[in-house]
Amino acid sequence: MYDKDYEELKKLCHQLGVATPPRCFITVMVSKDGKELSKYQDRAHSWTRNGWILFFAAITNCSGDSLNTFGAGYMSGRNTSGTVFSSTSQIQTASSGYTTSVGSLGRGISIGTDNTAFDVDQYGLQAMIAHGTGEGQMTHQATVQAIPVYTGASKLWSVDWERESANNSGANIIVREIGLFAGVLFFGGGTYDSFLLARDVLGAAITVPNGGVVTVTFTMEQDYTDIDS
Repeated sequence: MYDKDYEELKKLCHQLGVATPPRCFITVMVSKDGKELSKYQDRAHSWTRNGWILFFAAITNCSGDSLNTFGAGYMSGRNTSGTVFSSTSQIQTASSGYTTSVGSLGRGISIGTDNTAFDVDQYGLQAMIAHGTGEGQMTHQATVQAIPVYTGASKLWSVDWERESANNSGANIIVREIGLFAGVLFFGGGTYDSFLLARDVLGAAITVPNGGVVTVTFTMEQDYTDIDS
């Protein structure tokens, strides 16, 4: 089905170098004796608040807000019985997502020194900086659970994932690539493994001097203007 607005969106996404969001269609057909009597087809455009909250919480791996309220400005879900769920637990289990312990390189944010051009099929950093205080190493701190923030004026949900890495190697270290890893139970996997979800090559390399600390923040946002108006 041709959708002029979606085609315009595809062009814009191509200009920005990002994947076009998926679209869904609804098809309803009536038949009798194997013959089609009538057919209705249209673009699906009525995702519920549960749907949008799930999309956002899944990719950001944020927690609920524990306010036990469902509606505009609340990070919660409501089941078919009307019960609201909004605890500070992650949308996924504690063994997954972006949270990390000190020194862990398989979850959350990691940094590297290579500036090989981005390729969509990459599954790891090209030269990840190891944990430690030796030559070329940095001390990577823990990443705690991110808390979602809602701005009422702009109707914007935002989540910040942040990680600090200290350079005590005795020399400068140059950071050229940033990766976001998640622990995910992928198709058919029996355990939560580490998967690279995003890799960014910095437009300008960052030099971290000996004794310095680099802080990397991934900010994820979604506009809810049409939902919360």
